[in-house]
Amino acid sequence: SRPAPSDAVPEPVPAANGGFTDVHTVQSDLTAGDFTGLPNDAYFRSFLEKETGTRRADGGVFSVIFLSVDNLAQINNKLGKKTGDEILIHLTYLLSNFIASENGAAEFRLFKAEGPWFALFMPDTPIEKGAEVADRVRVAVFGIPHAWHRLCRSRLPR
Repeated sequence: SRPAPSDAVPEPVPAANGGFTDVHTVQSDLTAGDFTGLPNDAYFRSFLEKETGTRRADGGVFSVIFLSVDNLAQINNKLGKKTGDEILIHLTYLLSNFIASENGAAEFRLFKAEGPWFALFMPDTPIEKGAEVADRVRVAVFGIPHAWHRLCRSRLPR
């Protein structure tokens, strides 16, 4: 039988510098999100590849919603990266609250993908249901541009 995770002995993994590291370090590097606290893009890609294989093998389905912050580069350039980061943190908070309030969303997984992108993975969710969830996400965050506008406007030089 397979040992419990706490009893498992991590195997050494070759590191980029030619040395070795343990599995926990590698996993921590992949799951360590940026300032949002979400799993990062590398972890998302690995997770998605694994889930695609699993779902293909068992005939299961899933949906993924990709969300982006429009004009984040311009916000970073004009108002500073700190303002852009605050917007991403705010969106993380809103999306996390949306997931917590959504019926049947206990298995949904939110990732911070590359740049201004987020990915919401929804297992056992056919495309029609995924489209419905995407529409509810859009409605849930529709008021955000106004909040961002106020935040950005307050940072503009007078």
